[in-house]
Amino acid sequence: MESKTLNSNGGGAVKQRESNLELFRIITMLLIVAHHYVVNSGLMALDGPIYASPASKNSLFLVLFGAWGKIGINCFVMITGYFMCKSNIPPKNL
Repeated sequence: MESKTLNSNGGGAVKQRESNLELFRIITMLLIVAHHYVVNSGLMALDGPIYASPASKNSLFLVLFGAWGKIGINCFVMITGYFMCKSNIPPKNL
């Protein structure tokens, strides 16, 4: 993916878009949602389907799909911090 140049509404400033990082940030959001689904939906409860048949394809898929959420959280925080460091927010607005 390549960066795209956008004009702001003011007409003068030109911003450089980092589409590849924005796409990665969206993917990490989806991983976080998947993690929350697996952890908070009761699938991992003692009487849930994952513990009932841990070697089934569905259980393995859910465990692996949900496990990426912790990595997604770390990546999302790092990308957000990167965008915040690059932004031009004056200290008086913090």
